[in-house]
Amino acid sequence: VCIYMHNVHDDALVCRHAGGLFHAINNSAIDTQKGFIGQVFNQPELIHQTTVNQIEHEAYLIEPDCLKAQIGVRFVCANQAIGAMIIAYDKDQDRSFNEQDFNTAKIFSDLASVAIDNIRLYAASEKELDDNNKLTQELKSEKYTAESANLAKSTFLSNMSHELRTPLNAIIGYGEFLMEDADEMQGTELKPDLGKIVSAGQHLLGLINSILNLSKIESGKSQLYLESVELKTIVTTVAETAKPLLSKQNNTFKIEWIHHPEVVYIDKTKIQQVLLNLLGNAAKFTESGTITLRVDSERDQHEGEWLIFSIIDTGIGMTPENCKTLFDAFAQADASTTKRYGGTGLGLTISKSFCEMMGGEISATSQVHEGATFTVRIPGVMKLPKVDILSSHMRKKGQQTNVLLVSKEPVWVEELKEEGINII
Repeated sequence: VCIYMHNVHDDALVCRHAGGLFHAINNSAIDTQKGFIGQVFNQPELIHQTTVNQIEHEAYLIEPDCLKAQIGVRFVCANQAIGAMIIAYDKDQDRSFNEQDFNTAKIFSDLASVAIDNIRLYAASEKELDDNNKLTQELKSEKYTAESANLAKSTFLSNMSHELRTPLNAIIGYGEFLMEDADEMQGTELKPDLGKIVSAGQHLLGLINSILNLSKIESGKSQLYLESVELKTIVTTVAETAKPLLSKQNNTFKIEWIHHPEVVYIDKTKIQQVLLNLLGNAAKFTESGTITLRVDSERDQHEGEWLIFSIIDTGIGMTPENCKTLFDAFAQADASTTKRYGGTGLGLTISKSFCEMMGGEISATSQVHEGATFTVRIPGVMKLPKVDILSSHMRKKGQQTNVLLVSKEPVWVEELKEEGINII
């Protein structure tokens, strides 16, 4: 018996097993079109050869007239021939091939083909799994490197922002003092220049504060501070703060109350900053138009009440393509708007990050010359990220844990009860 397997790269049949008289041809190769083995490889049916000529003997590296008869069947996987098997009787054996031999050879060929196919599939899957594991490790390593670099950058920006804010606040403070002195001394010619110093300092301080906020978010240092507060108080505070900015370019500002809860449990500071960023953005790109802050809510059967804030302006607008990159850091809808209107492109990025921290989302729709609408959707009752409230020595299996809660917030009661904690 000898078994040949097809070497695809060389298009040759290589002998992988040879026993008996065939032992000398182990690992030898033959063309797929030559000899009896070539016929078997290219023929779908079993071939029976009752006489073996001298050329075949030479191919098998054995003496002439040693073989009496031979049969051959090929192995097939996915309709492709992948090898062949030769079985031969030598002249010393007093028997010939019969129908049972043919059937046995065919059955063996079918079973061997399935086995070889399974082995190849297993080897391919193992290689793919190994490649995937290597790729996963590489991606993890790259992710760790990128996160480390990003954290280092955020830490650097955070430290630098603090270092820059201290002298900058001093410059702004001294500028304001000098403006007051100029008023008292009637130094009217100095006041415009001092005003420019203070204005430039305040602009730079706003930029530094934005970078500091972004770096705190990226480094994970920004946290939620939840409290119960009246929704009208938040909106009124935002409107009063933004009023000088909104009226600066002869704009009309209005608030629309659609449907809303009286009291919410949210991070007041962060939602106020988001709304101020959006109103400031609307005021920047709107002239002699209308800016509307619409307050609405909707109730979800599973997730409770959601607050919906819409900031609608009648400004210059932008294309739908610009909306796709609007919330990327340092991005502007159009390069020309940066030159005309200024800005760093950080306000919307920070707003998006704050909304996501609060479990919500922010989106924008717009058309050129038709204004823009920014929509903020956040939970009316927020929850802090799930953390293990109790330390390990306090949490013992089978024991009731008692906690004295000093808080007026019902959300904390629910959170602790979900942890199986008894509140005193």
